[in-house]
Amino acid sequence: MNMNLTRLGLFAIPVAGVLTLLSWLALLVGVGSGNSDQQLAGDQSLNEILGLVYIIGLLCLLFGVLAIYSVLSAEPARNWAVVGMILGVTVVALLVGFWMILALVDPVLSDVYRSGHKDGAKQAFDLLSGGSWSGRMTPIFIVGGLCALVASISLGVALWRSGRFAKWIGAAFGVAFLLSALSSPVVTIVGAALLIVTGIMMLRGRQQNG
Repeated sequence: MNMNLTRLGLFAIPVAGVLTLLSWLALLVGVGSGNSDQQLAGDQSLNEILGLVYIIGLLCLLFGVLAIYSVLSAEPARNWAVVGMILGVTVVALLVGFWMILALVDPVLSDVYRSGHKDGAKQAFDLLSGGSWSGRMTPIFIVGGLCALVASISLGVALWRSGRFAKWIGAAFGVAFLLSALSSPVVTIVGAALLIVTGIMMLRGRQQNG
C-alpha cells in the first residue's frame, strides 16, 4: 500500500510539470495579455481556469516532494531529504496561497471594473500584477526565494547521494524545483519541462529498484 502511494506521489511530479507548462505557455501566447484596462474589461473566466490549473500543478509538486522524502527516508541522504521536504512544502504552500489570491481576486476586480468602479479596481489590479508589486509582498518573496534555494539544493543532494536514481536526476530535479518555484515566464517553462523528464525517470528508477 505504501509503495503504491509512493509511486502515485512520484507520478505527480511529471503531472505537475505538464500542468504548469500548459498554464505558462497559455500566458505566453497571449491569454490575458494587454494593458490593465483591456484585461479588466475582458472576461476573466479563462484566466481563472488557467490559474486553478496552475495551482493544481503546484499541489502535484507538493505531493511529489513528499513522495521523494518517503523514498529517501531510509537512505543515507535522509537528512538532506528531511530539509528538502520541509522547505519544499513551505515554498509550495506559499505559492499556492499567493496564486489562489490572484486566481480569485482578478475576476472579482474585473467585475468591479465593469460595474463602473474603474479607478479603484485598476489601482488594486496594478498592485497585484507583475512589475508593480506592493512593497508588502517583499518579505514573502525573500522568504520564499531563500526557502526555494535551500530546498532545491537539499532535494538535489538527497537524490544525488541516495544511490536509488542516476546522479544527473538529482541535479536536474534541484534545478527544476528552483525554476518552478520562481513562477516566472520562460524559466518556469524550463523548470516544468525538467519536472516532466525527471519525474518520468524517477518512476522508471523506482520500478527497477522495487
